[in-house]
Amino acid sequence: MIKKILPLIVSLMVAFPAAAHEADDQFVQAAKENKSAAKQEMQEARKKDKEMMEAARAEAKKKNESERAALKAKLSAIKDQRKKGAVEKINKSLEKLNDRRLDHFSNVLDKLEKVLDRIKERGDKAKEKGVDISAMEAAAAKATKAIAAAREAIKAQAGKTYPLTLTTEDNLKQDVGAARKTLHEDLKMVEAAVKAARDAVHEAATALAKVRDEEKKNEPPANTQ
Repeated sequence: MIKKILPLIVSLMVAFPAAAHEADDQFVQAAKENKSAAKQEMQEARKKDKEMMEAARAEAKKKNESERAALKAKLSAIKDQRKKGAVEKINKSLEKLNDRRLDHFSNVLDKLEKVLDRIKERGDKAKEKGVDISAMEAAAAKATKAIAAAREAIKAQAGKTYPLTLTTEDNLKQDVGAARKTLHEDLKMVEAAVKAARDAVHEAATALAKVRDEEKKNEPPANTQ
C-alpha cells in the first residue's frame, strides 16, 4: 500500500511547485499588461488634454481678433497717436503673455508626470519584493489628481481673453492696468495649481524614499567571505 502511495506523493510534490511557479508567472504577466494599459490610457489622456487646450486657444484667438477690431474702433477717438500705439501693443502683449505662461506650466506638468511615472515604476518593483508601498501609492494617487487639476486650470485659462475696456483718454493707463491686473491674478491661480501638483509629486518621492529604506532592510546581508 505504501509503495503505491509514495509515487503519488512524489508526483504531487513535483506538480504543486510547478503549478505555483506558473501562477506566479501569470500574475507577473497580468501586472505588466495592466501597467501597459494604464500607461497607454495616461498617454491618450495627455493627448486629449493638449488637443482640448489647443481648441480653447483657437477659440480665444478668434475672440481676441474680434476684440482687437472693437478696440481699434474705440481708439479712433483718441487723438494722441503715441497713446494709441501703446494701448494696441499692450493689448497684444497680454495675449502673448498668457500663451507663454501656459506653455511653461504645461511643460512643468509634463516633467512632473514623467517623474511620477518613474516613482510608480520603482514602487512596483519594491512591491514585487514584498515591500508595503500602500503609503506611496496613496501619495502617487494624490499627485495624479493634483496634476489633473492643474491641467484643468490651464485649459480654462487658455480660453480666457482680456479685452481692454476704455473709458476716457485720460484714464487709458488705469483701463490698461485693470486688464493687466486681472490677467496676472488669473495666472497666479494657475501657478498655485501647478505648485500644488509639484508639492504632491515631492510627497510621492518622499514616500518612495521610505519604501526604498524598507526594501534595503529586507535585502539579505552581503556575503563578506
